[in-house]
Amino acid sequence: MLLGFAPHLLPLSNIPMTATAIIAIPARLASQRLPNKMLLAETGKPLIEHTWSNAGRATRATGVVVVTDTEAIATVVTGFGGHTVLTSPEASSGTARIVEALPQLPAADVVVNLQGDEPELPPEAIDLAIDLLDRCPAAGAATLVTPLRTESALHDPAVVKALLTPWRESTQTPGHAVDARPPAWR
Repeated sequence: MLLGFAPHLLPLSNIPMTATAIIAIPARLASQRLPNKMLLAETGKPLIEHTWSNAGRATRATGVVVVTDTEAIATVVTGFGGHTVLTSPEASSGTARIVEALPQLPAADVVVNLQGDEPELPPEAIDLAIDLLDRCPAAGAATLVTPLRTESALHDPAVVKALLTPWRESTQTPGHAVDARPPAWR
C-alpha cells in the first residue's frame, strides 16, 4: 500500500518513535535531461554533496548512503566524507538501484529513497516520511505528496504525479493531483 500524506490529517501523538531509518540517495551520471548533473558544481560544491548534506540534517535517520553505478560519483562522495555503495549500471530506476544495494546498506527498519537532484527538500519532510511508517506499522511504504499549484506543473513531464483516493491511498494509475516527494519503505 502506498500512502499519501497531508500533515493536518495525522494528529501528533505520544507514540514513541522506534523505527530505525537510513536515507539512500540513488545517483548516476547518465541523466537524460542533464548528463553528469550529480557532479555539476555551479555553487562550488557538486549537486550530490548539497543533497547529501541536506539529507544529513534529518533527525530521524541514522545515516545517509549514496547508491551509484559509477566510480566518479563514488570518488566525489567519499571525498566529502560520504558513504557509497556501488551498483550495476543496468538498474532501471533509482529504486531498483537501492533494492540492489540493500544487502550492503546498514540495517534499518525504514529506507528513504531521496533523489539526488532534491537538494532543497526540507529535512523535516524526510523525518515526516519516517514518522509515517513508524506510526503506521501496517503500511509498507509512504510517499509525501503536495498539491500541484499551477497548470504548468500539471503538464510538466518532470513533475511526478500521484492520484489519491479520499483515504489518501494512491491509485494504480498516476494522475495529476499531487507532486510526490521522497518515498520511504520497509
